[in-house]
Amino acid sequence: MSLIRQMNKHSYEAAAELVALAAECLDRHEGKGTGTLYVNEIRAEHRRKRNFLAALDARGLR
Repeated sequence: MSLIRQMNKHSYEAAAELVALAAECLDRHEGKGTGTLYVNEIRAEHRRKRNFLAALDARGLR
């Protein structure tokens, strides 16, 4: 995601909003739990970006 590569608070918040939307769509169309798997993959991929992880946490994406 290009928003995450910008590495600033506002882009992390925008990216977290898009991740939440994508997770919701996945759960709705692919089955319950697929959104959680997606979020877990994103969190693992960006595990060193603590401010991005905090933005995900703020949206309830664990």
